[in-house]
Amino acid sequence: MIISKEEEHKLQKWFSNASSAYKNSDTGRWEAARWCAKIVGTYERGATIGLAEEMGVSCDTVENLAHAYLMFIELASRSKYRSATRMARQAPRVYYSHFRALYTARHRYKLTLAEVFDTLRDIVLDEGGISSREVDTHISDKYGREKDWMYYSEQTNKRLAKMLGCPDLPAEGRKIASDLFNWIGENVI
Repeated sequence: MIISKEEEHKLQKWFSNASSAYKNSDTGRWEAARWCAKIVGTYERGATIGLAEEMGVSCDTVENLAHAYLMFIELASRSKYRSATRMARQAPRVYYSHFRALYTARHRYKLTLAEVFDTLRDIVLDEGGISSREVDTHISDKYGREKDWMYYSEQTNKRLAKMLGCPDLPAEGRKIASDLFNWIGENVI
């Protein structure tokens, strides 16, 4: 994708803003998340990689920040959830990572926005006692939802990408791994 000088300048400014904000506290992380959300998924893949390098973090971290912000915006854009969502974001021991976990869970378990909001409310009422790592278990316990084969396919593709990056992978294994990686990419993700 070819971008104009103006777009390139705007993108570089967003990189700088995200990188500066990320180095601050959780408030700074939210600011970084806002900038990441502008970049992730809106430019070619190289933009996320460039931003990760600028921030000194992995691409997964950049994507997690963006997803946290997108989940917050989705909840806050609905009038019936707006004020409670904004208060939740400011609540003690409720972090951007909770919103990132909610984003992931929403897509993994095909939750309604009401179910996501109810889970956020549970997190706030438990004063952060439900860690971002425990959101999955909480949702599974509360709604009886289990991970489906697509979840495991996505996890497999992440591992395959790392495996395919290994220079010592034998040719036969590379062919099999590459075929599976491509099949999952075309049929699942």
